[in-house]
Amino acid sequence: MMGRTHALSGAALWLAVVPFLGREDWLGTYALSLSSHQVIAGGVVAAGAGLLPDIDHPNGRIANTLGPVSRTICRWVSRASGGHRHATHSLLFALAMGVAMSLLADHCRYGWWAALFVLVGFGLRGLGLDFEGHEFWSGLKDCVTAGVAVYLMH
Repeated sequence: MMGRTHALSGAALWLAVVPFLGREDWLGTYALSLSSHQVIAGGVVAAGAGLLPDIDHPNGRIANTLGPVSRTICRWVSRASGGHRHATHSLLFALAMGVAMSLLADHCRYGWWAALFVLVGFGLRGLGLDFEGHEFWSGLKDCVTAGVAVYLMH
C-alpha cells in the first residue's frame, strides 16, 4: 500500500508543476509546451521516481518489478544504504538521482534510456498497471510493458 502512495505523490507533484513549465517569464527561452500524451508519460516517470526511495526495501513494491534483477538490486542497495528508510529517504539521495539522470542524459544516451525504462517500469507498477501472476512471467510482462511505454515516449 505504501508503494502506491509514493507513486501517487510523485505523479501528483508532476501534475502540480506542469502548468508552470509553459510560462516563458519563469523559464525564459527554455519554456516547454507539452502535449497531453507527454504530460501523462511524465506522470508515469514521476510515479516511478516517487518510488525510487524504496529501492532500499528488498520486499517492497519495486523489488518485484523486474523479477530477480530488481530484487537483487534492492537487496544490494538496502545493504549499502543501511536498510530501509535510511540513505535513500533523504534530500541528498533525491539530488544525487537528479544529477545522475542529468549526467546520463548529457553523456550516456543509452544509459539514460535504460534508467528511463526502469523508472517507467516502477511507475507502471506503482500506479497499479502491472501484471500479477507467476514471478518470471509477471516480470517479463512488466518489462515488455515498460519497453513499449518508453518506445511510445520516444
